[in-house]
Amino acid sequence: MKKALLGWFSPERRVALYAVALVVLPALARFGLIQESAVEPWLIVVQLGLQVLAGVLMLTNLSFQDAATWFARGGRAAIYSAGAFLAPALTALGLLTSEQAEQWLQGLADILSIAAALVAALYISPTKTPQQGV
Repeated sequence: MKKALLGWFSPERRVALYAVALVVLPALARFGLIQESAVEPWLIVVQLGLQVLAGVLMLTNLSFQDAATWFARGGRAAIYSAGAFLAPALTALGLLTSEQAEQWLQGLADILSIAAALVAALYISPTKTPQQGV
């Protein structure tokens, strides 16, 4: 199942899905089904959704140790960056207020900090340094 999904959800397919969104969302605005100002935030949401799904599918191929290393080295920042793009988009769509978006981002930062500490304690072994002057 996972291999079939990975094969289907190729980079080319993700580009095609985003291209569909690039065509459909302005058409929905043209016909008055969504506001024109909502097109760009929805495109951000679609793009982030595609990127997150691709990332999750790729992470399923990693061992816990490798996933922990990924999280420690850049995953935490990537997740926060995705939230930092998503919060204003949801605010622009009227799904969150500015205060809710700020609280959501603070909560995300707190959760990521806790997760980073847990991951470091449970999965990442310290790097051995050569002894000096022995």
